[in-house]
Amino acid sequence: MQPQQPHDEEIYRGTLIHVLRRTLQAPSGGQTRFEVVEHPGAVAVVALREDPARPDSPAVALVRQERPAINRATWELPAGLVTQAEASQPEETARRELREETGYSAGQVRLLTRTYSSPGFTNEAISIYLATGVQPIEGASGPKDPTEISAVAWVPLEEALARCDSGEINDSKTQLGLILARETLERPTDISGGNAMPYSTGSPYPARSAAASQRDPLINTDQTLRLESIMLEEFNYAASTAYEALEDRGRMFSFYLSIATALAGGVGALYEFGSRTAESAIVATALFVLAGFTGLIFLFKIIRIRQAFDDSLLTMNVIKEYYIAQFKATVPDVETIFRWRMKTMPSGRRFGSLTFLVCFAITFIDSVALGLAAALITELVTQDGGTALQRLPTNPVVYIVGAVVFAGVWLAQVAAYQVILQKTGAKYAAKQAAEKADKLGVPSQG
Repeated sequence: MQPQQPHDEEIYRGTLIHVLRRTLQAPSGGQTRFEVVEHPGAVAVVALREDPARPDSPAVALVRQERPAINRATWELPAGLVTQAEASQPEETARRELREETGYSAGQVRLLTRTYSSPGFTNEAISIYLATGVQPIEGASGPKDPTEISAVAWVPLEEALARCDSGEINDSKTQLGLILARETLERPTDISGGNAMPYSTGSPYPARSAAASQRDPLINTDQTLRLESIMLEEFNYAASTAYEALEDRGRMFSFYLSIATALAGGVGALYEFGSRTAESAIVATALFVLAGFTGLIFLFKIIRIRQAFDDSLLTMNVIKEYYIAQFKATVPDVETIFRWRMKTMPSGRRFGSLTFLVCFAITFIDSVALGLAAALITELVTQDGGTALQRLPTNPVVYIVGAVVFAGVWLAQVAAYQVILQKTGAKYAAKQAAEKADKLGVPSQG
């Protein structure tokens, strides 16, 4: 039998609360009546800032206000009601209340907990937030409404907790918020992916790159060395260097194309505006040789950039594999979270990759340049006499030498490309992972 819906009878409707008499069917038969106070909900804010006098304990904002219900003034966390417009965004209420009651704004705001103040008779829920990176608002000298908030004090967190122990602070939301804030500060970085404290309670920005600024920071204010913190920084550093390697490759290739185009333009201008003499052929040969050796330099530079990119990927994936092994027992499907793993690392020398296409273009251009240089030198050496050269050489040796040099230089570069980039991709990563697994005592593959 379906349980009957409760019957509500309105007793009182005020500006803030709504009182009902709720009738429910009792499990043993008959009816039970409850008086229920409906409440829009509230927020409280544990606002922390660095205390130069006590670097080991941040200062927390406490406000003093009259509480007529208990006939006394209390020291509490900044708090306030969630408006109807903010019902879906209580974090905005937290930011607003902090501004209005203290004159400070928050850099980051994160939820500590959501608790029911007294579920025996009211549905009031209080969301307690932790605010860090707080800064004074320009032009604000204190609370917006001094008649509501009579004083604001920044108290060391440990001192505020001591006041809770002594009974000086006996507001439940304040006690809970302070305790949760201390536990969060003392808690090691949450390596399972949960929220954790930012680097510094006094800075609105984490000390990492802008690429991570939109995510919850994962370093707490504990200044002691922690393995997971160090590994996180290693992972972030590897990620940033991988991104920089991709950008460097693009810049290097664009720079090379600019140089090659300029040299080709110089050769074209030489033959367009001058006669084809031995002197012009020597200058053209020098330009072709310069273009060829410039290509060789850029080729090996881009190969080195690809190696650096692979080193970064390998570092990131070693850390991934370590954590997968750590959480596999408690999170059986943790391996499915990561699409990119050690065994899926792409090889830098695979056909069709961007690195392959860039290097192919460079090797082709510099091989053509060196082949043309060899052909011009051969023409100069084998000419019968005179200062003027024929527009198209008739000696087949010139073409043969040029083709041989082109093929030899191109094949040599292809071989070097393949040999140098053997140490990239999943196979190489698997070998490296196996070596590291022996040292870490964890499997290299998921």
